[in-house]
Amino acid sequence: MSDHPAPEPREDRYVRQRQLPELGDEGHRRIRAARVTIVGCGALGSGSADPLVRSGIGQLTLIDADRLTEHNLQRVSVYREQDIGRPKVEALAEALRATNRDSEIRPMFDRLTPANTARLLAETDLVIDGLDNYTSRYALNDACITHRIPWVFGAVAGTFGMMMLIVPGASACLRCLFPEAPDPHSVLTAGTSGLLAPTPRLIASLQAASALRWIADPDPGQAGRLVFADCWNFSVFEQRVEINDNCILCRDL
Repeated sequence: MSDHPAPEPREDRYVRQRQLPELGDEGHRRIRAARVTIVGCGALGSGSADPLVRSGIGQLTLIDADRLTEHNLQRVSVYREQDIGRPKVEALAEALRATNRDSEIRPMFDRLTPANTARLLAETDLVIDGLDNYTSRYALNDACITHRIPWVFGAVAGTFGMMMLIVPGASACLRCLFPEAPDPHSVLTAGTSGLLAPTPRLIASLQAASALRWIADPDPGQAGRLVFADCWNFSVFEQRVEINDNCILCRDL
């Protein structure tokens, strides 16, 4: 007989999550089995990754080809000063693994392009947009619609942001909302208008909540609801976006 005492049983870290009537044991099981990909690991992407991992998401793939700069720290909660100069996916993966060993974290130091979307988005159940430009978002939208992958659009600038769950065949896509990519010089971005630190945290939290809800209960009625939120004026409102019959992607689904 061993002289070593038996290990203490592990406390259920998800007990409050499983107590939620909206989730319960079955919703939690779905979360634990889900595979999610986050494209872009800046303020939005890292802000979505943290609550997903704390919720016990089964597998999280991180895609980004940038390194952390000092000005990123103003609006990103996961990174630290010692991470400056490191690939964002590397620093984020390290932080997430230290947060919850239950989740499999897969960092990919790469940039999403129309040529590699099929490879980078293979074997995923849902994608979250952490990008900072519409050119990349259109590549993401087109790939997700083509491969029938639900994804959560998100964008922030100044003190406001917006997000929408997009489900191919069941809701409007990004091209239904904006048929052509906006002129980069006409679109407000963090680079042109600045960014209040709480703004991406709010939108990222809504993106993560939308992802968790879809994973636990894939009801198409959740999709196509564009949510706007302004941290400065304390305003939130929603707009239903209908499928555009002339959309070059959705008209063939």
